[in-house]
Amino acid sequence: MTKDNDLVKRLRNAATKRDGFDAVYLSTEASDRIEELEAKLAKAVKAMQEAIKLADMPHYGDREDALDNCFDAIDLLRTTLSELNGDKT
Repeated sequence: MTKDNDLVKRLRNAATKRDGFDAVYLSTEASDRIEELEAKLAKAVKAMQEAIKLADMPHYGDREDALDNCFDAIDLLRTTLSELNGDKT
């Protein structure tokens, strides 16, 4: 988060200083960061939707199937979170 906060501070400082070069460079950096965050958000939303589908799969009263579905959903969420955090597991 430090990197993100630093970018926000630098953007605000460049906007108040009206430094053209810094503003152009920082707006490019900010655009790249926004695109990265949008991609991560889309991936997280997709994983949550898939996890809900897994948890909601029919189990016809079989508790083991119901638990398997939930464990599969949790595994999907853990894997996605690990990927979003950049973990190499």
